[in-house]
Order: sequence, then structure tokens, then C-alpha cells
Amino acid sequence: MPASPVSQLPKIKNQDQLDKQVLQQQFGLKDPKNIGKGQFGRIYLDQNTNGKLITVKIQHISKYRDLELAAV
Repeated sequence: MPASPVSQLPKIKNQDQLDKQVLQQQFGLKDPKNIGKGQFGRIYLDQNTNGKLITVKIQHISKYRDLELAAV
């Protein structure tokens, strides 16, 4: 039986590491810095491909009790 795709993913040690991996892959950010966290997620700062400083908030759906608050 072939290995499942999930078993082939690299092991992630913590949520911060997973967030940075997503920011690098999805948004092309080189070195996102964690500048804070709140009740619903973490905030990162980096330069986009045009050289502008941007902040990105990674929201964790597991923190939401009311789905109306969740970003879609």
C-alpha cells in the first residue's frame, strides 16, 4: 500500500514554524518575523516582492467559537 500524502509532509515542530512555511509558500515571503499574537492568530512582518513592508495575520479556525467571525 502506498504511503499517504500526509505521512510524506515534513514534520512541523510548532505552529509558528507552520505559519512561516505557509507564508513562504503562498505569499513568497522570504523571512517573515512574528511580531505578535492575539486571541485568534499570529501577526507577521516582512517585505513583499515589490519591497513594501507588509503585515499578515494568520487566523486559526480552531480558535473560533462563532463561525460568523471566521474570515472566508
